[in-house]
Amino acid sequence: MTAVSIIAGDVARFPLLKKDLMGNIEQDEDMNYLLNVKSTSNTSARQWKFAMTVNTILTGNSFSRILRDPISGKPLEFQFFRPSETTVEETNDHELIYTFRDRLNGKEIVCTAEDVIHWKFFSHDTILGRSPLLSLGDEISLQNGGLNTLIKFFRDGFSSGIIKLKGAQLNGEARKKARMDFEQMREGSTGGSPLVFDDTQEYTPLEIDTNVLQLITSNNFSTAQIAKALRVPSFKLGVNSPNQSVAQLTEDYVTNDLPFYFDAITSELALKVFDDEERRKYRVDFDTRSVTGRNVDEIVKLVNNQILTPNQALIELGKECSTDPNMDRYQSSLNYVFLDKKEEYQSMKGGETRMPKRIKMKGPLIPNNSQEAYDYFGLEAVSAKAITDSFPEDNSDIVLEVNSNGGLVTVGSEIYTALKSYPGNVTVEVTGMAASAASVAIMGADKVLISPTAQIMIHKALYGYVSGNSDDLDKASNALKSSDQAIVNAYVAKTGLEESVIIDMMKNETFMSASEAVEKGFADEVMTFEDIGTVASLESGLLPQAVIDDFYANRSKRKSEIQNMLREVEKEELLRGL
Repeated sequence: MTAVSIIAGDVARFPLLKKDLMGNIEQDEDMNYLLNVKSTSNTSARQWKFAMTVNTILTGNSFSRILRDPISGKPLEFQFFRPSETTVEETNDHELIYTFRDRLNGKEIVCTAEDVIHWKFFSHDTILGRSPLLSLGDEISLQNGGLNTLIKFFRDGFSSGIIKLKGAQLNGEARKKARMDFEQMREGSTGGSPLVFDDTQEYTPLEIDTNVLQLITSNNFSTAQIAKALRVPSFKLGVNSPNQSVAQLTEDYVTNDLPFYFDAITSELALKVFDDEERRKYRVDFDTRSVTGRNVDEIVKLVNNQILTPNQALIELGKECSTDPNMDRYQSSLNYVFLDKKEEYQSMKGGETRMPKRIKMKGPLIPNNSQEAYDYFGLEAVSAKAITDSFPEDNSDIVLEVNSNGGLVTVGSEIYTALKSYPGNVTVEVTGMAASAASVAIMGADKVLISPTAQIMIHKALYGYVSGNSDDLDKASNALKSSDQAIVNAYVAKTGLEESVIIDMMKNETFMSASEAVEKGFADEVMTFEDIGTVASLESGLLPQAVIDDFYANRSKRKSEIQNMLREVEKEELLRGL
């Protein structure tokens, strides 16, 4: 029973996981609760797995009925039945019928195979299992024989010896009678009883080799056979003292021996717990990382050598994956390069390979002198100066992250020109929206990437408010036409489309999805990662000019108020310290 309890305890202590075919862990709360928390109505998952394993080893089979949700068909809990309460029959159609008889109320429950968890580690017909203990009949008999011999020895004593009769020459018949008289004298005595002789007799007992007793009392051979049959390391049964550490032996046991039981269990659970579609995508596996898992240093090396992604490393450590898409990318050291790329890499930036600087263009495009006001109110906005001030001094490559509904066309034009004239390589990543003036600005990049969920919108230039006489309106109209032409020039240069096509698109205020933008030439590629949030509003986000004017008019007053507040705080801290 020691070996049986060891195996059952190890099966019960390791949690079960749902994994995809690539080995990635899938979070499934319902399955985790059923297999690792509470499996039956009156017991925990650990106790259920322990009982199922013990019965499977001792009798060859263990059974649990699956109680399913009547609507979804998903398993809700198990109902454990003893092997003595279960009958398995095979129909003429080779289908299995399970009949459970409740020992308390005598009620019978009939189930098909799909609604029964049936564990069997050894089977010759795939229908019923056989206990591995059946192969140990000789070993168990040997143990029992040795124990019986030992018990008899201490009960009766070892009476073999030599009897000498002094001054006599005995024939065969006389020696036989003397032996019978000695045995009659010892009849009814026990191992500790004294022997009585007269002065004509001398008794010398024969000594027994202690190695014989050791052979009789030793159960090493039988225990080793049991360990072999049940796939339990001998050291767990106290047979030998191996040179390897216990940790190494335990890891070898979990890695090479326990899977014999694990595979039988997980394949049965996957067959009965998953539906047909899930079985094609997922599998059930024991989580043995507490014993076989790599340490942190080993995992870091695997990440650095492009064997694992950072998210796969987190899984190895039993942590939750990050939602950052970059955590699913393989990391690489810049100290190594493919041999056929060596000259190309050395020629880049004077032999240096650097990550491009990332610059954000988020919020409305605003004049340079309005940036401070937006920053004060904590509003996201960007001016052309903010962009150019972020350019690296060494003119290295940059990536411009864009999510803007537009703004002033003159600011868009200024950013367009700055990007176009920048010496380094410029890549734009449209992560949300590039609308209106923002769509003009990004045309100055060397390459435009767009998220699968992002959009680009183009339209004709607008005046928010115009007042005056007809001459003033004519001037405004001419200015708008000039702006439109400038915008058209930027779009044509990027896309290669005809001016008339561009103008029609601007008249209709055209929204383009990622694929449409690439098709028409406004973007070069659709970005390959997913789950970028969409933009639900096209409000420009521009502050009313009156708010900006008021900010600058009262800026000195606000600064003074803030300074006075800071002085008061310092005074309070000084007084509190005294």
